Amino acid sequence: MSSTTVGLALGAIGESFVEKVSDGPRLYLIGILSLILALREWKLLQFSIPEFKRQTEKTWAHEFGPEVASAMWGIHIGLGFGTRINHGGFWVLVAIALGFGSPKYGAILMLTYWLARTLPVWVAPTLLDSTSEAMELPGAALLQGRLFERMVGIGLLSTAVIAFVGAARVASLV
Repeated sequence: MSSTTVGLALGAIGESFVEKVSDGPRLYLIGILSLILALREWKLLQFSIPEFKRQTEKTWAHEFGPEVASAMWGIHIGLGFGTRINHGGFWVLVAIALGFGSPKYGAILMLTYWLARTLPVWVAPTLLDSTSEAMELPGAALLQGRLFERMVGIGLLSTAVIAFVGAARVASLV
């Protein structure tokens, strides 16, 4: 619900600007942002991206029980802006939701983002044999951080290429 609401809001905000900026420049801006963020992932540019320096509250499990805490964690993660944003892909999704200016599209886009962030948490315990393996999972994922950054960079570069090609097609139609 929270990610869908955020997506609806981003799309609605973008809707008010869509008529003022044509498709080509919007796609070029998304492409430039994606390219800059890909370079950041590959450590060719260094800068901080806007984020809150916090995680969801681990103490919620003790205060509210696992079921309520899980729902609260899902809502918090779904907001997107309320937790750490280590990689630039989130900001490209925000730019796309704003740039397309469709509340429906924004809601679908941000719901997909939420699923991508939460699905590994749901699925991982079913793939592991023991609780001790589950406790080791976050550390194992962090060891592969550099690989993950490279993969995010490739995704961002792909987004940039798609945006630039789309902008060029729009320009050729005009």
